Amino acid sequence: MIWFGILAVIAVVALVETVVTHEYKPLVFILIGTAIMGIIGHFVMGKLVFDLMDEVRDADSELPVRNRDEEAHIPLANIVNVSYADYPILRALL
Repeated sequence: MIWFGILAVIAVVALVETVVTHEYKPLVFILIGTAIMGIIGHFVMGKLVFDLMDEVRDADSELPVRNRDEEAHIPLANIVNVSYADYPILRALL
């Protein structure tokens, strides 16, 4: 979410500068650029970050997994294969 906040700050600063200087040509390019970066950022984060769980703990014979307000308990006996990917984010795949 920091990415979208930075883009919003850039857009607001550009709007304020446009009001002060009355020069509208750069504003169009800045707003189009931030919109494109926001769309690309949304798709990249959708592939890399948004599918991650919020919390996974080890509770002896099970793994309590929490994602937002939902919680599931996965018994360790049900886990058959564990692998991990270290690019671009370290993640374990069950």
